[in-house]
Amino acid sequence: MKISITGDLGSGKTTVAKLICEKLASSYFSTGAIQRELASKLGVDTLSLNKISENDRKIDDIVDSALAELNDSENAVVIDARLGWFFIPSSFKVYLHVDNNVAAERVVSDTGRASEQYDDISAAKDELLARKMSENKRFLSLYKVDCASLDNYDLVVDSSRSTPSEIAELIISKYHQWETHHLKNKLWFSPQALYPTHGVRQLGGETAKNLTQVMSQTGFNELYPLDVIRSSGHFFIFDGHKRASAAIFNNIKLVPLNLIASNTDEIMPSISADKYINNECSLSMVYDWEDCHKFLFTEYPQLS
Repeated sequence: MKISITGDLGSGKTTVAKLICEKLASSYFSTGAIQRELASKLGVDTLSLNKISENDRKIDDIVDSALAELNDSENAVVIDARLGWFFIPSSFKVYLHVDNNVAAERVVSDTGRASEQYDDISAAKDELLARKMSENKRFLSLYKVDCASLDNYDLVVDSSRSTPSEIAELIISKYHQWETHHLKNKLWFSPQALYPTHGVRQLGGETAKNLTQVMSQTGFNELYPLDVIRSSGHFFIFDGHKRASAAIFNNIKLVPLNLIASNTDEIMPSISADKYINNECSLSMVYDWEDCHKFLFTEYPQLS
């Protein structure tokens, strides 16, 4: 058994990976620990280490060689590494997504990150984004892989509003499905991370109330994922507003998604995902969705 976990900085990869190790009695391997040790020895922070790595291949070679050795290992292992999925292609490849603001709050409050000290949440957010861009640029140059492409992974989970234990349980469940070639729904997100493209008046009154009541008894039906569009790093509901609404009212942490288009992909003839969002979604619509469901988004997309 090999499960490789990668994802956004601050998404909880390490905590989730260690929980899975405990539950499945497997070994744990982390390239992050190697990188932080190297940064400490050089007397720099991890962002500076990434900048050094752009011109010094030795650092990546140290990390990559350790990963490559795991590919031939017969031991059960959970790999916490940005490129674990790439160097261990036979592994179950998991990506953890997290909202940028949530990630910044997490790393600022994490006292275990000795080589990653930030002045405040805003500075942490800027540095995390810069580090992510630096790593993605380097990996694209070295290995011709786009880490931001969700096509690389077997499972993508939003960790913004779920506990590490809830995420670990989902990953284990999906791993067993994948192991028997019956994996369904690779994207799982908090319904509170999905932005509407319909006004709340279109939820339909009694129909929405009835659906909310049914879902409180039966849960979210995994056979019917929400259809979503990805634009500028955010996910928007294309079809399934009533079910998303019912999930929020029932405090369901994670729901399955079906990604139908991203950014410049056409969602219909001559209409890209980005163009559709620009035409159909507005900040006032987002604010109304918040008011209706009594919560606040952790981040707002760039909308008019």
